[in-house]
Amino acid sequence: MIDAHRRFTALFQAFYPGLCRFLGSMLGDGRKAEEIAQEGLLRLYLSPMKQAPHDEARHWVFRVVRNLALNERKRAANAARLERWALGPETGDAASAESALQHKQELAVVWRLVLELPEQQRAALLLREHEAMSYAEIAGVLGITVENVKVSIFRARRRVREAWRREVKS
Repeated sequence: MIDAHRRFTALFQAFYPGLCRFLGSMLGDGRKAEEIAQEGLLRLYLSPMKQAPHDEARHWVFRVVRNLALNERKRAANAARLERWALGPETGDAASAESALQHKQELAVVWRLVLELPEQQRAALLLREHEAMSYAEIAGVLGITVENVKVSIFRARRRVREAWRREVKS
């Protein structure tokens, strides 16, 4: 057990700086890079690959963190897409403090409206828009049919838009 611990410690020390550099360049966010590097190394620790030769383990962990980083970028893009979907295109000078404050307030209203959705609609919408899951994946997570997923997402989007319109008019 001690030898396995020493081996992993050596792998961690050898791989961590390079993983952070690679991920930092890929994501442009040092804190997120460190988080994903640690997640990748944890996965290495939990996998049989920690016993593989050094180069194989290195290739494996770099492949894992690359995939984690791609998933993170996808999540971030989907979160931005959800925000754009909910709020529509921004108007006016986005650089102005007033516009930024208004945007932040509008986003807070949209999130409140999403949180007010029935649980199944909220979960389906967030899994689709925020996690970029397919209808089949959402059906598996929620334990419903693909047709029910489609209906839930349609109804969720409609409810949020209608509630948004009522809020804007009042």
